[in-house]
Amino acid sequence: MTFAGRFRLAIGLLLTVGTLGVLFTALDPIWNGHPAYPATLLVGTGVGMVLIASAFWSLGRPDDLPTGQEEAPPRPSTGRRVLRITGRVIVAVLVVLVLGILVWLRPFPAGSGARSALDPDASVTVVDRPTSIELVPAAPSDSALVFVPGARVDARAYAQILRPVAAAGHLVVILKAPFGMAIAQPGQPDGVIADHPEIGTWAVGGHSLGGVVASWYALDHPDQVDGLLLFGSYSDRDLSGTDLTVESVWGSNDGLTTPADIERTRANLPADAALTEVVGGVHAYFGDYGEQPGDGNPGIDRAAATAQISSAAVDFMRGLAPAG
Repeated sequence: MTFAGRFRLAIGLLLTVGTLGVLFTALDPIWNGHPAYPATLLVGTGVGMVLIASAFWSLGRPDDLPTGQEEAPPRPSTGRRVLRITGRVIVAVLVVLVLGILVWLRPFPAGSGARSALDPDASVTVVDRPTSIELVPAAPSDSALVFVPGARVDARAYAQILRPVAAAGHLVVILKAPFGMAIAQPGQPDGVIADHPEIGTWAVGGHSLGGVVASWYALDHPDQVDGLLLFGSYSDRDLSGTDLTVESVWGSNDGLTTPADIERTRANLPADAALTEVVGGVHAYFGDYGEQPGDGNPGIDRAAATAQISSAAVDFMRGLAPAG
Protein backbone atom coordinates (compact mmCIF):
# COMPACT_ATOMS: atom_id res chain seq x y z
CA MET A 1 0.00 0.00 0.00
CA THR A 2 1.34 3.43 -0.89
CA PHE A 3 1.93 6.10 1.71
CA ALA A 4 -1.05 7.99 0.32
CA GLY A 5 -3.14 4.84 0.73
CA ARG A 6 -2.03 4.39 4.33
CA PHE A 7 -2.89 8.01 5.02
CA ARG A 8 -6.37 7.58 3.55
CA LEU A 9 -6.82 4.42 5.61
CA ALA A 10 -5.84 6.19 8.83
CA ILE A 11 -8.13 9.16 8.20
CA GLY A 12 -10.95 6.84 7.12
CA LEU A 13 -10.67 4.74 10.27
CA LEU A 14 -10.53 7.86 12.42
CA LEU A 15 -13.65 9.29 10.81
CA THR A 16 -15.61 6.04 10.87
CA VAL A 17 -14.77 5.01 14.41
CA GLY A 18 -15.06 8.58 15.72
CA THR A 19 -18.45 9.42 14.23
CA LEU A 20 -19.97 6.02 15.05
CA GLY A 21 -18.57 6.29 18.56
CA VAL A 22 -20.23 9.68 19.08
CA LEU A 23 -23.52 8.40 17.67
CA PHE A 24 -23.76 5.22 19.72
CA THR A 25 -22.60 6.75 23.01
CA ALA A 26 -25.53 9.21 22.88
CA LEU A 27 -27.86 7.51 20.41
CA ASP A 28 -31.20 8.29 22.07
CA PRO A 29 -30.84 12.09 22.55
CA ILE A 30 -29.03 12.54 19.23
CA TRP A 31 -31.58 10.53 17.26
CA ASN A 32 -34.49 12.35 18.92
CA GLY A 33 -32.96 15.79 18.37
CA HIS A 34 -32.65 18.02 15.33
CA PRO A 35 -31.69 15.93 12.25
CA ALA A 36 -28.62 18.05 11.48
CA TYR A 37 -26.49 16.27 14.10
CA PRO A 38 -27.20 12.62 13.23
CA ALA A 39 -27.04 13.48 9.50
CA THR A 40 -23.57 14.99 9.98
CA LEU A 41 -22.39 11.93 11.89
CA LEU A 42 -23.71 9.57 9.22
CA VAL A 43 -22.09 11.63 6.44
CA GLY A 44 -18.81 11.50 8.36
CA THR A 45 -19.15 7.73 8.66
CA GLY A 46 -19.84 7.46 4.93
CA VAL A 47 -16.80 9.56 4.00
CA GLY A 48 -14.65 7.48 6.32
CA MET A 49 -15.81 4.22 4.75
CA VAL A 50 -15.14 5.58 1.25
CA LEU A 51 -11.60 6.51 2.30
CA ILE A 52 -11.05 3.04 3.75
CA ALA A 53 -12.29 1.40 0.56
CA SER A 54 -10.09 3.71 -1.51
CA ALA A 55 -7.06 2.79 0.59
CA PHE A 56 -7.58 -0.95 0.11
CA TRP A 57 -8.20 -0.37 -3.60
CA SER A 58 -4.60 0.84 -3.82
CA LEU A 59 -3.24 -2.46 -2.47
CA GLY A 60 -0.71 -4.01 -4.79
CA ARG A 61 0.76 -0.65 -5.79
CA PRO A 62 4.15 -0.57 -4.05
CA ASP A 63 5.71 2.68 -2.92
CA ASP A 64 8.74 2.46 -5.19
CA LEU A 65 8.02 0.48 -8.40
CA PRO A 66 4.67 0.96 -10.10
CA THR A 67 3.40 -2.03 -12.09
CA GLY A 68 5.02 -2.39 -15.53
CA GLN A 69 8.04 -0.18 -14.77
CA GLU A 70 11.57 -1.34 -14.13
CA GLU A 71 12.77 1.89 -12.60
CA ALA A 72 11.18 4.13 -10.05
CA PRO A 73 9.78 7.38 -11.40
CA PRO A 74 11.62 10.59 -10.55
CA ARG A 75 11.03 11.72 -7.00
CA PRO A 76 8.94 14.88 -6.70
CA SER A 77 10.76 18.07 -5.91
CA THR A 78 11.35 19.10 -2.34
CA GLY A 79 8.76 21.85 -2.65
CA ARG A 80 6.07 19.44 -3.80
CA ARG A 81 6.92 17.00 -1.02
CA VAL A 82 6.61 19.79 1.55
CA LEU A 83 3.23 20.81 0.11
CA ARG A 84 1.98 17.23 0.23
CA ILE A 85 3.10 16.75 3.83
CA THR A 86 1.66 20.11 4.84
CA GLY A 87 -1.66 19.29 3.19
CA ARG A 88 -1.89 15.94 4.94
CA VAL A 89 -1.08 17.50 8.31
CA ILE A 90 -3.79 20.13 7.77
CA VAL A 91 -6.33 17.45 6.80
CA ALA A 92 -5.46 15.36 9.86
CA VAL A 93 -5.72 18.36 12.20
CA LEU A 94 -9.07 19.39 10.70
CA VAL A 95 -10.49 15.88 11.05
CA VAL A 96 -9.38 15.68 14.70
CA LEU A 97 -10.81 19.16 15.35
CA VAL A 98 -14.18 18.31 13.77
CA LEU A 99 -14.38 15.06 15.71
CA GLY A 100 -13.55 16.91 18.92
CA ILE A 101 -16.40 19.36 18.27
CA LEU A 102 -18.82 16.54 17.48
CA VAL A 103 -17.85 14.80 20.72
CA TRP A 104 -18.34 18.02 22.70
CA LEU A 105 -21.78 18.54 21.12
CA ARG A 106 -23.17 15.32 22.57
CA PRO A 107 -26.37 16.39 24.36
CA PHE A 108 -27.30 16.08 27.99
CA PRO A 109 -30.08 13.46 27.78
CA ALA A 110 -33.55 14.05 29.17
CA GLY A 111 -34.33 12.33 32.43
CA SER A 112 -37.11 9.85 33.01
CA GLY A 113 -39.41 12.45 34.52
CA ALA A 114 -39.21 14.66 31.45
CA ARG A 115 -39.70 11.74 29.06
CA SER A 116 -42.76 10.56 30.96
CA ALA A 117 -44.20 14.07 30.65
CA LEU A 118 -44.34 13.49 26.89
CA ASP A 119 -47.08 10.88 27.29
CA PRO A 120 -50.36 12.33 25.94
CA ASP A 121 -53.52 12.44 28.02
CA ALA A 122 -56.94 14.08 27.93
CA SER A 123 -55.54 17.56 28.64
CA VAL A 124 -52.37 17.63 26.49
CA THR A 125 -51.51 16.06 23.14
CA VAL A 126 -47.84 15.69 22.20
CA VAL A 127 -46.67 16.13 18.61
CA ASP A 128 -43.02 15.16 18.09
CA ARG A 129 -41.66 16.75 14.90
CA PRO A 130 -38.11 16.60 13.45
CA THR A 131 -37.32 20.13 14.64
CA SER A 132 -39.76 20.69 17.52
CA ILE A 133 -41.98 19.15 20.18
CA GLU A 134 -45.49 20.54 20.47
CA LEU A 135 -47.51 20.30 23.69
CA VAL A 136 -51.02 20.96 22.44
CA PRO A 137 -53.75 21.76 24.99
CA ALA A 138 -57.14 20.14 24.65
CA ALA A 139 -58.81 23.53 25.19
CA PRO A 140 -56.39 26.00 23.56
CA SER A 141 -56.36 29.73 24.17
CA ASP A 142 -55.10 32.43 21.82
CA SER A 143 -51.56 32.45 23.26
CA ALA A 144 -48.51 30.26 22.74
CA LEU A 145 -44.92 29.88 23.90
CA VAL A 146 -41.93 28.98 21.73
CA PHE A 147 -39.17 27.68 24.01
CA VAL A 148 -35.48 27.47 23.08
CA PRO A 149 -33.40 24.85 24.97
CA GLY A 150 -30.05 25.55 26.56
CA ALA A 151 -26.82 24.60 24.84
CA ARG A 152 -26.46 20.84 24.23
CA VAL A 153 -29.59 20.03 26.24
CA ASP A 154 -32.06 17.45 24.93
CA ALA A 155 -35.24 19.33 23.99
CA ARG A 156 -37.32 16.69 25.77
CA ALA A 157 -35.73 17.73 29.09
CA TYR A 158 -38.13 20.69 29.35
CA ALA A 159 -41.37 18.75 28.91
CA GLN A 160 -41.98 18.24 32.62
CA ILE A 161 -41.58 21.92 33.51
CA LEU A 162 -43.56 23.25 30.54
CA ARG A 163 -46.38 20.69 30.44
CA PRO A 164 -48.40 22.62 33.09
CA VAL A 165 -48.29 25.64 30.75
CA ALA A 166 -49.93 23.54 28.03
CA ALA A 167 -52.40 22.06 30.52
CA ALA A 168 -53.40 25.64 31.38
CA GLY A 169 -54.47 26.14 27.76
CA HIS A 170 -51.40 27.56 26.03
CA LEU A 171 -49.71 25.91 23.08
CA VAL A 172 -46.07 25.14 23.93
CA VAL A 173 -43.51 24.47 21.20
CA ILE A 174 -40.08 23.31 22.38
CA LEU A 175 -37.53 23.75 19.61
CA LYS A 176 -34.91 21.19 18.68
CA ALA A 177 -31.94 23.38 17.82
CA PRO A 178 -29.41 22.28 15.16
CA PHE A 179 -26.55 20.47 16.94
CA GLY A 180 -28.21 21.47 20.22
CA MET A 181 -26.96 25.05 19.77
CA ALA A 182 -29.63 27.74 19.37
CA ILE A 183 -27.11 30.20 17.91
CA ALA A 184 -26.89 27.91 14.85
CA GLN A 185 -30.41 29.02 13.84
CA PRO A 186 -31.56 32.05 15.87
CA GLY A 187 -34.52 32.62 13.56
CA GLN A 188 -35.97 29.15 14.13
CA PRO A 189 -39.18 30.45 15.79
CA ASP A 190 -40.18 31.91 12.41
CA GLY A 191 -41.34 28.53 11.15
CA VAL A 192 -43.38 27.80 14.27
CA ILE A 193 -45.18 31.14 14.16
CA ALA A 194 -45.90 30.73 10.45
CA ASP A 195 -47.35 27.27 11.08
CA HIS A 196 -49.89 28.59 13.61
CA PRO A 197 -51.75 31.57 12.15
CA GLU A 198 -54.57 30.90 14.61
CA ILE A 199 -52.38 32.14 17.49
CA GLY A 200 -52.67 35.86 18.21
CA THR A 201 -50.30 36.25 21.19
CA TRP A 202 -46.80 34.85 21.09
CA ALA A 203 -44.12 34.57 23.74
CA VAL A 204 -40.62 33.28 23.24
CA GLY A 205 -38.47 31.91 25.99
CA GLY A 206 -35.46 29.83 26.71
CA HIS A 207 -33.02 28.37 29.16
CA SER A 208 -29.43 29.60 29.46
CA LEU A 209 -28.05 30.24 25.95
CA GLY A 210 -31.54 29.51 24.61
CA GLY A 211 -32.90 32.43 26.61
CA VAL A 212 -30.24 34.75 25.22
CA VAL A 213 -31.16 33.72 21.66
CA ALA A 214 -34.87 34.09 22.48
CA SER A 215 -34.20 37.65 23.64
CA TRP A 216 -32.55 38.38 20.29
CA TYR A 217 -35.62 37.11 18.50
CA ALA A 218 -37.99 39.11 20.69
CA LEU A 219 -36.03 42.31 20.04
CA ASP A 220 -35.94 41.73 16.28
CA HIS A 221 -39.65 40.80 15.97
CA PRO A 222 -41.62 43.37 17.98
CA ASP A 223 -44.72 42.97 15.81
CA GLN A 224 -44.88 39.21 16.42
CA VAL A 225 -43.63 38.68 19.97
CA ASP A 226 -45.45 39.99 23.05
CA GLY A 227 -43.53 38.31 25.84
CA LEU A 228 -40.16 36.89 26.87
CA LEU A 229 -39.67 34.09 29.43
CA LEU A 230 -36.14 33.50 30.75
CA PHE A 231 -35.08 30.39 32.68
CA GLY A 232 -31.65 30.78 34.27
CA SER A 233 -30.78 33.25 31.55
CA TYR A 234 -30.63 36.94 30.65
CA SER A 235 -30.71 39.35 27.73
CA ASP A 236 -27.36 40.64 26.49
CA ARG A 237 -29.17 43.29 24.43
CA ASP A 238 -31.13 46.33 25.58
CA LEU A 239 -34.85 45.52 25.78
CA SER A 240 -35.63 48.29 28.25
CA GLY A 241 -37.41 50.44 25.67
CA THR A 242 -39.65 47.67 24.35
CA ASP A 243 -43.27 46.82 25.22
CA LEU A 244 -42.37 43.22 26.00
CA THR A 245 -43.83 41.48 29.02
CA VAL A 246 -40.81 39.80 30.60
CA GLU A 247 -40.47 37.14 33.29
CA SER A 248 -37.01 36.07 34.48
CA VAL A 249 -36.84 32.97 36.68
CA TRP A 250 -33.44 32.34 38.21
CA GLY A 251 -31.79 30.17 40.84
CA SER A 252 -29.89 31.60 43.78
CA ASN A 253 -27.34 28.75 43.65
CA ASP A 254 -26.92 28.73 39.85
CA GLY A 255 -23.24 28.34 39.08
CA LEU A 256 -23.52 29.12 35.35
CA THR A 257 -26.01 31.98 35.13
CA THR A 258 -25.11 33.39 38.51
CA PRO A 259 -27.07 35.90 40.60
CA ALA A 260 -24.36 38.39 39.66
CA ASP A 261 -25.16 37.82 35.97
CA ILE A 262 -28.85 38.45 36.65
CA GLU A 263 -28.06 41.67 38.50
CA ARG A 264 -25.54 42.84 35.90
CA THR A 265 -28.03 42.49 33.03
CA ARG A 266 -31.17 43.64 34.89
CA ALA A 267 -31.02 47.06 33.22
CA ASN A 268 -31.43 45.41 29.80
CA LEU A 269 -34.99 44.36 30.71
CA PRO A 270 -38.07 46.60 30.82
CA ALA A 271 -38.59 48.37 34.14
CA ASP A 272 -41.71 46.31 34.88
CA ALA A 273 -40.04 42.94 34.19
CA ALA A 274 -40.84 40.33 36.84
CA LEU A 275 -37.97 38.48 38.47
CA THR A 276 -38.68 35.24 40.32
CA GLU A 277 -35.93 33.76 42.48
CA VAL A 278 -35.89 30.03 43.12
CA VAL A 279 -34.06 29.97 46.44
CA GLY A 280 -31.49 27.17 46.35
CA GLY A 281 -32.15 26.47 42.66
CA VAL A 282 -29.32 25.60 40.27
CA HIS A 283 -28.87 25.80 36.51
CA ALA A 284 -29.77 22.17 35.82
CA TYR A 285 -33.10 22.49 37.66
CA PHE A 286 -34.59 24.41 34.73
CA GLY A 287 -34.73 21.15 32.81
CA ASP A 288 -34.54 17.48 33.67
CA TYR A 289 -31.16 16.42 32.28
CA GLY A 290 -29.05 15.52 35.28
CA GLU A 291 -26.10 17.47 36.62
CA GLN A 292 -24.15 19.99 34.55
CA PRO A 293 -20.40 20.70 34.95
CA GLY A 294 -19.72 24.07 36.56
CA ASP A 295 -23.12 24.30 38.21
CA GLY A 296 -23.66 25.20 41.86
CA ASN A 297 -24.81 23.00 44.72
CA PRO A 298 -28.60 22.84 45.10
CA GLY A 299 -30.26 24.06 48.27
CA ILE A 300 -33.69 22.75 47.31
CA ASP A 301 -34.88 19.43 45.90
CA ARG A 302 -35.66 19.16 42.19
CA ALA A 303 -39.39 18.51 42.61
CA ALA A 304 -39.93 21.66 44.66
CA ALA A 305 -37.87 23.74 42.24
CA THR A 306 -39.76 22.34 39.25
CA ALA A 307 -43.06 23.26 40.86
CA GLN A 308 -41.93 26.85 41.44
CA ILE A 309 -40.57 27.26 37.90
CA SER A 310 -43.70 25.76 36.32
CA SER A 311 -45.95 27.98 38.43
CA ALA A 312 -44.02 31.10 37.38
CA ALA A 313 -44.29 30.09 33.71
CA VAL A 314 -48.05 29.45 33.97
CA ASP A 315 -48.61 32.81 35.69
CA PHE A 316 -46.52 34.54 33.02
CA MET A 317 -48.54 33.09 30.15
CA ARG A 318 -51.82 33.76 31.94
CA GLY A 319 -50.87 37.41 32.43
CA LEU A 320 -49.60 37.74 28.86
CA ALA A 321 -52.85 36.76 27.13
CA PRO A 322 -54.85 39.93 27.98
CA ALA A 323 -51.94 42.13 26.86
CA GLY A 324 -51.95 40.38 23.48
